Amino acid sequence: QGEFLEKIADIGLVIYLDVTDETIKRRILERGKISGREDDQDITIIERRIKQFKEETKPLINFYKKKFMITYVDGEAPIEQVLNQVENILRLWDQ
Repeated sequence: QGEFLEKIADIGLVIYLDVTDETIKRRILERGKISGREDDQDITIIERRIKQFKEETKPLINFYKKKFMITYVDGEAPIEQVLNQVENILRLWDQ
């Protein structure tokens, strides 16, 4: 996947928001209450989506880790703090 992406896009940096499964479940369930999306209110579907995400992204994470192109952000932090971390990373990377 990583090799293919490099052929079609100029990827210089990967930012990975590091969040626990429990936080992801809680956030998606909250979103489901607000949006009314049924798939965001079914824990079985949410767990399947998390599993699929991990299976599909693990090779990419490893690919970019080997190339020293990935940086991690604590996605457990408050939204404003996550945004600040991402903005700071992008600012430093753009120099």
